[in-house]
Amino acid sequence: MYHKISETAQDDLTVTASSFEAHLLHIQAQGYTPIWCIDLANFIERQTPLPQKPIVISFDDGYQNNHDLAYPLLKKFGFKATIFLPVQFIGKTNAWDDGSERLMTYDTMRKMTDLVEFGLHSYAHLDYHTLSFNDIRADVERCLSELQHHRFPYSPVFAYPYGSLPKDNSIKTNLKQLFQQHGIRLAMRIKGETNRLPIQDRYELRRIGISGLDSLLQFKLKLWSGRARWV
Repeated sequence: MYHKISETAQDDLTVTASSFEAHLLHIQAQGYTPIWCIDLANFIERQTPLPQKPIVISFDDGYQNNHDLAYPLLKKFGFKATIFLPVQFIGKTNAWDDGSERLMTYDTMRKMTDLVEFGLHSYAHLDYHTLSFNDIRADVERCLSELQHHRFPYSPVFAYPYGSLPKDNSIKTNLKQLFQQHGIRLAMRIKGETNRLPIQDRYELRRIGISGLDSLLQFKLKLWSGRARWV
């Protein structure tokens, strides 16, 4: 799981383009095949075959730099990726943070659909950990309504804002039922572990966060074990 790509700057959420290219080189060298989340959903539901070493390369938030810097590198390697969108902010800025980063427009994203699928990252980028079920339901349904209004080709897959599921188990159960009712086929959290097949819970798939502060060795360890250090 990535967020931002930059020419030179790096921080916890920002990976340099040169580091991202090194990551893709290593993924290629290790024989992984990047897939879309929808490919994984088809495997879970219909046993559609997957490549031997499938991997999902995902981005949260839909930053403009995903198009400007990440997409050309994905094209270079012919790799698929998934970008999860906070729908209220498409074409605007990351107002849930400091608001200084541009997000992609619908027109920009339509140019990327040869290699990139777009999923849901909520409507208002609120933390589902503490929201009521009614607030979560309104957020999810507004997401779907807005994307359908724009006739935007999205995949019915979801990434929890901040990686957080509802803390109340009954709300969590209701949310998973809501996903089923609306045809949302997978949901992603953040947890430093790899997923093993067969998938145990398609609404709690784990992702490994990649930081701009990770060394290449730490990235390799995360790819291998989900963790940045030997344990």
